[in-house]
Amino acid sequence: MPAPEHPAQVTDPPSNDRLLKAMRAATESGEPGGRRTIYEAFRESALIVPIRDGQGDAPEVCATRGEDGRVFVLAFTDAHALRKWAEGPVRWASMRGPDLASFVVASGAHSVVLNRQAPSGAS
Repeated sequence: MPAPEHPAQVTDPPSNDRLLKAMRAATESGEPGGRRTIYEAFRESALIVPIRDGQGDAPEVCATRGEDGRVFVLAFTDAHALRKWAEGPVRWASMRGPDLASFVVASGAHSVVLNRQAPSGAS
């Protein structure tokens, strides 16, 4: 999936404590209202998006395909989460949450998967 034309390039990966806390709280409580807190924190976040060379060496966003065939864009809250997924060094870009959401919609992907733990099925 081609990367957005101008992803924000930063030298230090972002950290998203507010988003991580919201994700943890929603998981622990199981309350549907927890999703709203996640969405609000996502909107204020800068996320790590792994990229690789695509056709003609153009950058391409890493995505994965679910068992049902739907495409999910991978994103990570911080460098630690990225390292848990990556099998080695990986190129990345930083994208604001709203920009990432717009990219996902424009690309036809189903949604964003945050902090995937293993690269199996990554495409």
